[in-house]
Amino acid sequence: MRSIKYLFLEKQKENPNWGDFICLTEAVRNKGFSWKWLGIAIDELLPESADYESSEKKQYLEFLYSVSNPLVEGKNRGGNALKRA
Repeated sequence: MRSIKYLFLEKQKENPNWGDFICLTEAVRNKGFSWKWLGIAIDELLPESADYESSEKKQYLEFLYSVSNPLVEGKNRGGNALKRA
């Protein structure tokens, strides 16, 4: 969690006009964080307000996971995915 928080704070410092969710998204982009750590990050780093309702946490988590762990052609679909054509 400490690394997500550090990355998040760095993004906030670099981009003071960005919202918390945008900073968190950019902090985890392509970093390979697990569901567990992304869930903890949402709880700790996004204030519960009108912008970040707990009822939508699953949607936030799914989006952050997809950004943190993007599909890579050939890696996520099997080694010979590029050969099938």
